[in-house]
Amino acid sequence: MSMDNPNKGMYDVFLSYSDDSLDLTENVATYLDDNGVSVWFDKWDLIPGDGWRSVAKEVLYNSYSVAVV
Repeated sequence: MSMDNPNKGMYDVFLSYSDDSLDLTENVATYLDDNGVSVWFDKWDLIPGDGWRSVAKEVLYNSYSVAVV
């Protein structure tokens, strides 16, 4: 873990996608999750009422990697 960010690694991967690739992204998220990868996927993890931008910024900062679908 980074000394600068003690929460780094909260997620292994943050999934970023366009609306057109929602189904594919959900399949990727399911595959990764089934294989032990901690995934942040907004359709699973974003709580209604949360500000998407602020949550995404925090999660990106606390993830090891980003996958763009």
